[in-house]
Amino acid sequence: MYSIALDKEASVEASLSRQGAENRRFWDVRFIRDLNEWELEEGLHFLCTLGAMNPPLEEEDRLRWKLKPNGEFDTRSYYNKLRDSPPNAFPWKGIWRVKAPRRVSFFIWCVAWNKILTGDNLRLRKLVFVDWCIMCRQCGETVDHLLLHCVTAHRLWSLALRSFGVSWVVPSSFHDLLFGWWNWFGKLSSRIWNLVPLCIVWCIWKERNRRTFEDLDSSGDQFFASFSGTLFDWSRAWGLTSSDSLPSFICSLSLL
Repeated sequence: MYSIALDKEASVEASLSRQGAENRRFWDVRFIRDLNEWELEEGLHFLCTLGAMNPPLEEEDRLRWKLKPNGEFDTRSYYNKLRDSPPNAFPWKGIWRVKAPRRVSFFIWCVAWNKILTGDNLRLRKLVFVDWCIMCRQCGETVDHLLLHCVTAHRLWSLALRSFGVSWVVPSSFHDLLFGWWNWFGKLSSRIWNLVPLCIVWCIWKERNRRTFEDLDSSGDQFFASFSGTLFDWSRAWGLTSSDSLPSFICSLSLL
């Protein structure tokens, strides 16, 4: 249609005319020749599309940025479009709004972006080594396997959830877990709860590095004790608990 248009630079305003007593507007698109028989279907579709989009207001033609309600361009909406993801698709609240040590929050941020040096990411850097998980000595090491679905990790998640008296199905990805975990008990009662994913992941990563670089394994009880002690220390440092001992702290979790 464009190739046979009479005026290829015509504006919307110039392509609208008025007709009848009500002075109603209609599209007046002109071509340099009549349509051929094989062009009729395409031409009819073009005119029907125009007819369904009659501009309701009379104003000068202008450029409008479709990614913003006000039609004005900004770099944020353009960047989000280039990334092809909505602006709220990252679980930042479950990372940066949690009362955790900053280095831990930064590490969790790297985890959520799949940027920590697990086996699969190391192989992308052309490193060659045995493809297994040091924690369970079975599957290949990926972020989601190591931190969520490994037998050792899953056992720690289960024990932590049991401490809160919660039944939970672990999602397929850590990214999804952070979305579902945030403020599960409500805004005022979830301050310690929101710490749990960061604490578990931090403890798993430290245990993974101990086994990898120091050849030292913790038992299941020692692993859970390390998690419980870390969670207690963080909670006490930020004033999230009034418990003065680890046993009383663990007992208080089921009352949230």
